[in-house]
Amino acid sequence: MILRLRSPFCVLCCVNQIYAGVLRGSGKSRVPMVTMLFLFVVFCQVRLCVMANYISNETISIVLACPAG
Repeated sequence: MILRLRSPFCVLCCVNQIYAGVLRGSGKSRVPMVTMLFLFVVFCQVRLCVMANYISNETISIVLACPAG
C-alpha cells in the first residue's frame, strides 16, 4: 500500500533534484540549498504534524505527508 501511494511522486522528486543540480552547476548553489533545506526539513515536519493530527487514518496520512509537497 505504501509503495502504491508514494511511487507516483518519485517522478516529481526526480524533477526537483534535476532542477537543483542545474542550479548548482550554474554556480547558484545558495538557492537550491535553502530550498532543499526548507522543503525536506521544515516543510516535511509541518506536513507530518498537520496530517497526523487532522486526518482520521493515521497510516495513510503519514505515508502521504512527504509526497504531499
